[in-house]
Amino acid sequence: MLKKLEKWYVVVGILLFAGGLIPVQRAQSERSPALDHINSILQACVFTIFAMFMVANSRQVFAALSRVKTIMAICLLATASSLWSINPVFTFRRTLIFWGLTLFTIYFAERFSFKEQVDLMYAAIVFEIFATLATAILLPKVGISGDLHAGAWKGLFIHKNNLGQFMGFSILFLLYARPSSANRKWRAFLLLLATAFMFLSHSATPVLAVVLVVCLIGLFHLSRIRKRNNLPLWIGLAPFIVSLGILLIVIREFVLTSIGKDATLTGRLPIWSATLHVIADRLFFGYGYASFWETKNIYSLGIRTVIQWPGAPHAHNGYIDTLVDLGLVGLSLFLCIYASSILKAARRLRNNIGLYPSWPIAYILFYGISNLTESSLVQSHKFLWLPFVWITCELAKKPEICIQKRKPTQVEDAVEEAKVQYA
Repeated sequence: MLKKLEKWYVVVGILLFAGGLIPVQRAQSERSPALDHINSILQACVFTIFAMFMVANSRQVFAALSRVKTIMAICLLATASSLWSINPVFTFRRTLIFWGLTLFTIYFAERFSFKEQVDLMYAAIVFEIFATLATAILLPKVGISGDLHAGAWKGLFIHKNNLGQFMGFSILFLLYARPSSANRKWRAFLLLLATAFMFLSHSATPVLAVVLVVCLIGLFHLSRIRKRNNLPLWIGLAPFIVSLGILLIVIREFVLTSIGKDATLTGRLPIWSATLHVIADRLFFGYGYASFWETKNIYSLGIRTVIQWPGAPHAHNGYIDTLVDLGLVGLSLFLCIYASSILKAARRLRNNIGLYPSWPIAYILFYGISNLTESSLVQSHKFLWLPFVWITCELAKKPEICIQKRKPTQVEDAVEEAKVQYA
């Protein structure tokens, strides 16, 4: 009974951290104070219960922390940035939430088996898909934007882009994680809904990211199909891929316009340029975690004035915002974590190791691509950090070896190779 309650708690925690449980913002810059208080109370409850679970399972959690030292290092750097932050108190408060989200995810990854983790994440996704549908139909003033982004779906999320990102994540999850509790027809139905909601959010970034990830995973699988004494199939596709890339560059304005963007990526290029110019003043350690855009200061005010975008919430690029917050030191540390995770994930996919070998690399690619035009790297209030930490924790474990659809000799080879690589 306790384990079942613990699972429900985890699902609620995932939804709360994703921002898809309480609609605290109805329109652009229009927040609901009552719902904001409810959201804060729920967060406090989640953290309080989490503290008790942490104490009860301290041995497991500390064992997990020892395997993800780099994740701990970036949390410590964010905390230390309070010392040089342009708003030390705000930075420290945000790092507490960042620590809570990170530790919650590590606890989630350590407490449950990978199959249980997938089922719990699946439960959160199913809830969010149907909550989005119900909100848009029954409460359109809440579920559909009526402001600057009029007509764009946002469900229970604070912004349409948050819904787009979550649905993009859900599509890849349903494609590559394939939870055991969902049969093919039901999974196909959920995929259809998630895809429809991603497009209805009018958010181009997750659409492009999902398409690129699916294509890259597909090309990888094609490259493994060989005929005897023949070259991999992807070599034959290389000229087509190069030609497509050149064509997209030539007709970029038409492509951007067709997906609702302009040649400046909806004002992103000017904000990138202005932000990079400001970063030069604090290149190595940045302006302090979360303090640059979310507090009133002359630096962000100057950028907003120059680009004539008073409400710019961030740089719309996760890598640039990490530079702003934690400098070159923080960005370099994150890139080390990212590179290590993607190499481990690629090795698992290549050797078909683990229950869902395509899922880790699919998400890591999605995370990296999404942050080229959105900002969710190392963020305490953005959902995408949670699955990244989850997958990083899983990749740090010794994986189970998937033996499905393999000949006996291939199984033996895979076992031996895994023993060498993950010993």
